Amino acid sequence: MLDQNQVNTKTHIHKFGIQPSILLWIVFFCYATFMALIFQKLILPLIPSLHAGKGLMTNDAAYFHSVAVTLADAINQHGWGSWKLWPAPPGAMGNVGLLAALYVLFGNDPSLIIPINAAVHASGGVLIYLITRRLWEGNVGNVAGVIAACLFITFPSALNWYGQLHKDGYAILGILLVLYSWVWYIDQPGKLKDAIRLALGSLLGILLIDFVRPYILNLLMIAIMGFVVGMLFFSIFTKKLERQYSHAAFAIVVFALVVISSVISIKLLPSSASINVENDSEIVANMYESCPELKKWQWHANEYLPEKFEHYLEAAARVRAFSICKGASARSQIDSDRSPNSFLSVLAYMPRSLEISLLAPFPTTWVQNISAMKLVGVMETAIWYLIIPGVLLALYYRPTPKIILSLVFATVFLAIYGFVTPNVGTLYRIRFPYLFVFIVVGALGWTYFFMKRKKYENEKQIDKEDTEFEVNDQSLSKNDALSRRSITTAGFMVSILTMVSFLGLFVRDVLMARWFGLGNELDIFFIAMMLPMFFVNVLCVPFGAAVIPFFMELKEKMSVALADTVAELSFAVNAFLALLCLGIYLLMPILLPLMGWSFEQEKINHVSRIMLFALPILFFSGMTILGNSLLNASGKLSQPALLQLVVPVLAVIVLILFGHQFGVIVVAAGMLFGQIINLGLVIISLRGQGITFYPRWPKHLKSVYAVLPQFTVLVASALFINAAILIDNVMASSLDTGSVAALNLGNKVVLFVTGVIGTGLTTVMLPYFSGFMAQRRLSEMRHELSFFLFLINLFAIPVALGLYLMSDNIVHFAFEGGAFGREEASLVSRVVKFGVIQLPFFACNVLLLKFAVASRHNALIIVTSLSGLCLNVILNLAFMPHFGVSGIALATTLSMMVTTGLLLIMIYKLKHLEGLDLVCILLFWALFLTEVLCLYYKSYVGVFVATLAMLFLVAGSGKLFFGNKPISI
Repeated sequence: MLDQNQVNTKTHIHKFGIQPSILLWIVFFCYATFMALIFQKLILPLIPSLHAGKGLMTNDAAYFHSVAVTLADAINQHGWGSWKLWPAPPGAMGNVGLLAALYVLFGNDPSLIIPINAAVHASGGVLIYLITRRLWEGNVGNVAGVIAACLFITFPSALNWYGQLHKDGYAILGILLVLYSWVWYIDQPGKLKDAIRLALGSLLGILLIDFVRPYILNLLMIAIMGFVVGMLFFSIFTKKLERQYSHAAFAIVVFALVVISSVISIKLLPSSASINVENDSEIVANMYESCPELKKWQWHANEYLPEKFEHYLEAAARVRAFSICKGASARSQIDSDRSPNSFLSVLAYMPRSLEISLLAPFPTTWVQNISAMKLVGVMETAIWYLIIPGVLLALYYRPTPKIILSLVFATVFLAIYGFVTPNVGTLYRIRFPYLFVFIVVGALGWTYFFMKRKKYENEKQIDKEDTEFEVNDQSLSKNDALSRRSITTAGFMVSILTMVSFLGLFVRDVLMARWFGLGNELDIFFIAMMLPMFFVNVLCVPFGAAVIPFFMELKEKMSVALADTVAELSFAVNAFLALLCLGIYLLMPILLPLMGWSFEQEKINHVSRIMLFALPILFFSGMTILGNSLLNASGKLSQPALLQLVVPVLAVIVLILFGHQFGVIVVAAGMLFGQIINLGLVIISLRGQGITFYPRWPKHLKSVYAVLPQFTVLVASALFINAAILIDNVMASSLDTGSVAALNLGNKVVLFVTGVIGTGLTTVMLPYFSGFMAQRRLSEMRHELSFFLFLINLFAIPVALGLYLMSDNIVHFAFEGGAFGREEASLVSRVVKFGVIQLPFFACNVLLLKFAVASRHNALIIVTSLSGLCLNVILNLAFMPHFGVSGIALATTLSMMVTTGLLLIMIYKLKHLEGLDLVCILLFWALFLTEVLCLYYKSYVGVFVATLAMLFLVAGSGKLFFGNKPISI
């Protein structure tokens, strides 16, 4: 008997195990939805030999679809009276009846079944997790359960059913429900409430099996009898016979449910799907007719066997002989020369059938007749081979009745399937749930072995009944929660002000596009502004980011040296930028021809005149950005965004007044005057904070040296990031005339949003994270990172999808007219479509980089930025010949996706992010990309399915990101 502490512990597991199970189900559902849509819409069309159209494979999936379409047409013509749960055509079971109903309601789209298939598959994964925990309590069961469940969900071969129209998923879920009910009841016998609940669970499993594969019910009867015999054996061996009465009673109840379901199936099923095979002369006659060679096979009766049993045995042997005859040309046949025709020959072949069902495909066949499907099978089988020793370890360390009986349960099915199915391909699919019972036990054995070898300080931790995976080890105080709200409010305020500023610049570009078209004028302006703006982004912006953590530390220490520090940094910025501007001016005759590969001399001279205004903008940007950083560190987060509005306002006014007369050069002049006024306003604002903002010859350069390491890293990062922009423009200039302008105009729409979000995040999050870092509140800092990652995706994904859908209208409304025609609008629209896909990744990238800056993880910044640049160039070269200038936008998006994913994983490896948080964020991105892919192919059902999965993910992970309590698993 269990003592009270053990009972309480088990109750605690059951109480808190609900939430992890739900979270796992949501994660598994989202993953299955994503993979199924990708498989149907992207992967299968790339493999014509496997694709039958509509995202279906050239196998039973296409057949089931045609049957469902026929049934749906009949329902549309004659009403719902024509609907049948089990259609008459051979092999069409409940899954086809359900599919036909969906076709009637929503149209003949196979992706309609994906949410149901994904839910069924996810439920199977959760049951694997729960079964594993029941077989071995504590940390071992938790860890092994997650491993086994993840393998169950992610094995690619499962796409055959949850990504197609097959019935396997329902049968697998039914089998696992029955097994889970039995394992639970073995663990906790004698409770009437549990017995009723588990009997209902068994009934649901039986109904699911009956729904698609009624013949399994016959095998289930054999398994139940084996269960009773096994429990009696263990009760005699352990001398606890009185405990097994409840087990026997439970088994009798389940057996009765199976018998009742079998009788109902025989009455309701069409003859083509009859499970009463041994008495169905019509089916036997059809076998002989379709395969005359089968007539050579004759069954030799055994006078000592019960007649009923021998009929079942004969039917199984005949099915094997028929399968060998029918599939004689199949390359996946195994032991096709062995067709047992008597009880003794069947008995002699059983060990071989179990060997095949457990271990096929064998290593000797792995390199023969290689195909995509076979490679998947080889990979999964290799993983299973690595797990096999774990089965022996589990039986050695803990040979409990529930583990042994679970293996016996699976062995019964595997032996029978190995006998009746001589085709390895078919066997590989139908053995899936039973093989996973062995994988579960193997995962338990290996997990216990490795946990035991780690030699924990407390050896009892291995057998601990409950484990808590903490999302955060400190709850946030009330003041911190207020700080979170205030920082979020400030971020939205900065974003709104930045949006107004960007709108001004956007209006400027729209007016220039309408007045000058995609010709030389716009190319000249963008080329002239490119180099100064490049240095603003590469030098000035990183310097502003580098000094914020430094200023926050001085504030935290109440340092009196702030005035001297500001003076030193101001002098350094002015001196450096003055020398840089002078150098650029002197080198312009050399630089400009390099920047414009195909520009004529007159065009280069025009660029030189505009750069005379652009270089002073670069010079004054240094002091302006330094002043903005001081305001941000002082808590005036929205003030810099408000003051910078003067720049686009003056640029638009000057363009309207003098643009027709003097051309695009007046825009550069207006921006210069606006930048000077912006700097003056920043100086006045700092004076109101008691900060003197004038450069002074420094006595020493300690402040510069203190900032220099972080500044150097950020400069390198910005160099790589902005070099990609520069390279994009240079490579675009090698394309048709107007390509540079098309790229920049398209990017303006993208940058209008990314700039708004990015500026808001940069302005508020860097001081926010730096404040936590200065106070050494690392745990709370990590929790805030998870929270804002969730919040960003929650906001950015709908915005990105909306912009993708409205890109044509946006470009038409903003640019089309005058010299800007429909052809130009189409070109810019393609750039916008590819560009807006990067929005969620860009926003997360900005947040992660600010976290890395605040936490001084400089290597992360360098590695991700350099990899992004290299990947961007490679993808440009790959896409430009096929997509033109829009290929450059696509390359930028893909490089942003990869680098953000790399940065996220590296942050996780540094233990700044929880594993479950990482999985949820990756699923957000995967489902978003699935939605975009479905929009591209105009599969709106797929969009709905992916959106439904994302809503489940939001509902399930919201508490994870917003909460601050540990989660028990």
